[in-house]
Amino acid sequence: MVWSSEPKTIEVKCQRRRSWPTRGAPFLPPALDEPLELGFEELYLAIGRMIALASARESVVRTFQRNARETIKVLIDRDAPDLRAMIDIGDLADQGLVQFAHDMAVGVAAIAMQNAGFTWVDHAKEVLPRSRRRPDYVWSTGRDDGSVILSEVKGMASSKTPFGTLRAKVEEAWEKQVRPWALDRTSAGDPIVGGYAIGVHIPAGREAGVAALRSVPARVRARYSGGGPEPVAEGPGTVGPSISVARGHYRAALTLIGARGPAARLLQLPYFDSEVRRFDIVDAGELNFVVPRFRSQRELMLAMELDAFRFALKLAMDDPGPLADRPFGGQQGLGSEGPSRVLSAPRFEPGIRNNLLLGETRIAALAPDGLAILRGGVKPRVIGQLDVSGIGAVSL
Repeated sequence: MVWSSEPKTIEVKCQRRRSWPTRGAPFLPPALDEPLELGFEELYLAIGRMIALASARESVVRTFQRNARETIKVLIDRDAPDLRAMIDIGDLADQGLVQFAHDMAVGVAAIAMQNAGFTWVDHAKEVLPRSRRRPDYVWSTGRDDGSVILSEVKGMASSKTPFGTLRAKVEEAWEKQVRPWALDRTSAGDPIVGGYAIGVHIPAGREAGVAALRSVPARVRARYSGGGPEPVAEGPGTVGPSISVARGHYRAALTLIGARGPAARLLQLPYFDSEVRRFDIVDAGELNFVVPRFRSQRELMLAMELDAFRFALKLAMDDPGPLADRPFGGQQGLGSEGPSRVLSAPRFEPGIRNNLLLGETRIAALAPDGLAILRGGVKPRVIGQLDVSGIGAVSL
């Protein structure tokens, strides 16, 4: 059984700042929401995205995604108003406990980042050079300078380990995996302007908690540390991601909804598959969504907003659409001096949309890039079809 319609809360029990050296215009990341709110579908969607960022194989992504969904249903207390694990997690073997902690942590942290205004993300192994220890993820700031911030995520699920142990792990992660990248660039030349280290503690039978560190530009920190007013975080922009982050971000989204050909093309890989990939366009009230045709009758459907899907296809076909007002000419992947091109991508207000009902289909969760979970599907209102079987395919 899944949770009730009410979202669960999770307290941010510790949130601290760390100084970050800067060149040029400083970027002040916003604090995480206190408390965080998340629904079952929203958490499931966030975990699925982060799994897809780590693997290019659809079969692997689907297996881990199913496991994560069942784990949430079985091990999270569905009746508690806050996010808490069942006492049963104490019976898990070490491997199962580590996997549970990882899935919950990356999902909660992803929702926290989205709530802070960040939209586009890629796994750090795809974007950062291997010169030193890397964090988990690279997020676009959405500004026209193509800049990015980093995030490292730590999870801990245990019946005995205290919250203070997790807080120490977050401090260590900041020092070893986030802070060393200050004043550096991604492999594509995008400037790294800040970062977060986020830990999620899920004790057995008790409320979960979050510990977080975030960067503050050194000169900004010096001003309010000397007695001045605390500055207001500017937050991410809405211009769009650099192309280096966008490719990995939309590859993961396309993999999740089953568009393997376009996803492979974004990785510049050959794609051999005789299966025709047809998608239904489903009317869900305010927005239209693309759903794999063979899944449009399911109760729970992973979907993508139509304009976002079309943008991802254009990106896969090396036609990214309109650029931001300030394009850059950096050579992607070659460590150029300047950032890669900044794309103008569609963006949506994230959240749980329980109030949109039409034809037995409703939006249960919506991410800011247009990836969504629809519930219903008994009689979805299909208003069109798309066939992407030729995109990225290699004929034999």
